Amino acid sequence: MSITADGESYSIANVTFNYYDDPRIQNIDPWNGPYDTANTVKITGKSLKQASMCDFKVRFGQYIFDATNATDTMVIV
Repeated sequence: MSITADGESYSIANVTFNYYDDPRIQNIDPWNGPYDTANTVKITGKSLKQASMCDFKVRFGQYIFDATNATDTMVIV
């Protein structure tokens, strides 16, 4: 398989293509909280942190945070 963005230039053959499953969030606890103090948020679901992900971040509106702990089924922010 080769990949092209313009229909003229193609990637080299035998290139590994990685993709991620769409995450499925089942619960966010707490689901609401103050913006002016630090909070810990636990997100549970499926396909949240996948094997080859790098620079994993969580965004709440305009705010972006590093996860303190992340697995396929749980993220702590």
